[in-house]
Amino acid sequence: MMMLPGCSNYTIMQHRDIITQKLEAIEGRIARMESLISRGGTVDEYKADLIKSKELIQEVKDYIGREPFTEVEKM
Repeated sequence: MMMLPGCSNYTIMQHRDIITQKLEAIEGRIARMESLISRGGTVDEYKADLIKSKELIQEVKDYIGREPFTEVEKM
């Protein structure tokens, strides 16, 4: 995080797009793993872990989405 000039108590989020892209890539990998499971049988613990992973990814995206955009980020 970097500080805005003249704003001592406000930071801007850097790498918003990169973080989002990486999270989306993880979602794609999880989808592929689900496909493998469905073709090869069920593994309850593995599926439960996949569900939790998806929930966590969505939570991170929600937090990123709540970050305020500054004039610097809008450029």
